[in-house]
Amino acid sequence: MSGEQFGNYSGYSGGSNRVTQYLRFSLLLFLTFFFTCKTTPPEILPEIAEQSAHEITAEPVPSSQPAPAPPPVITAQPAIAEQPAPVTQVTQSPPVNAPVRETAPVQPPAPERRTSDPVIVASPYQEVLYNSAPRQINARSIPELPLIITYYKTRDDYSFMRNGFYDPPVEPGYYYVTVNCARGYGYNEINDTLVEFRIKKAPVKITGDAVQSAVYNGNPRRVQVTAEPEVPLSYSYYPDLETRQAALIAFFNPETGEQPLATALQRFRRVESAPAEQGTYYVLVYFYGNERYEPAYREIDFTIGPPARRN
Repeated sequence: MSGEQFGNYSGYSGGSNRVTQYLRFSLLLFLTFFFTCKTTPPEILPEIAEQSAHEITAEPVPSSQPAPAPPPVITAQPAIAEQPAPVTQVTQSPPVNAPVRETAPVQPPAPERRTSDPVIVASPYQEVLYNSAPRQINARSIPELPLIITYYKTRDDYSFMRNGFYDPPVEPGYYYVTVNCARGYGYNEINDTLVEFRIKKAPVKITGDAVQSAVYNGNPRRVQVTAEPEVPLSYSYYPDLETRQAALIAFFNPETGEQPLATALQRFRRVESAPAEQGTYYVLVYFYGNERYEPAYREIDFTIGPPARRN
């Protein structure tokens, strides 16, 4: 190898050694700075970083090779304590068309449970007379509690618990009635008490003297009677006592058992309108009866006598 070539190689070797030294120094400086940051208080780190940067820039760089870029300077900032984020309370409003949920009413405390059961006191069969007013059964409980009374028109309605009603009935007929105590008074529930209830037809009283008389004047003369309650009355004037008795038997026991009373009485000879002629008449005043009132009658012996003599 010639001397010129050897000289070039030596120059190259010297430059390479400088670069190697620079890299080692930089690595050592970086490690020193890294560990210093770990152990040094944050407030003096900027001064150390500035001094280290000055030392790096002060090192000469060979002119034959471009100097590598210095490592980035890491400036440690003092730690800032994290502040808790403000809590914002969000109130969620219901949708516009959302259904409003009803709040259940506050229930009062349940009454204390009694140890004994209430007792219903009521006769199993009761009957009253029709009087055009509502008629109620006679019932009570021991101890005294409000009662629930339900009326049924037929036995089937009672058996199937259908078509019941609470208002006391007015019209005559048979009713099946259940009686029980109202709930919620601290007593055990009991079974219904059954009462057979009948509203009977009201009687009619026909009042009048059994023997009456009138003076002949050529006009029809009628017996004087009244009825309580006021109902339409019928009058039959028979010529003899036997015929009236036969008509009276038919009045209570029609032979056919199906024909109306008026039909049963038609076969007897009688005068339906008030008589005008003189004589004795055996009168039957009667009421046929209807859905509210029982049949009724009154027997009267009626005589139309001669007119008074003029002096």
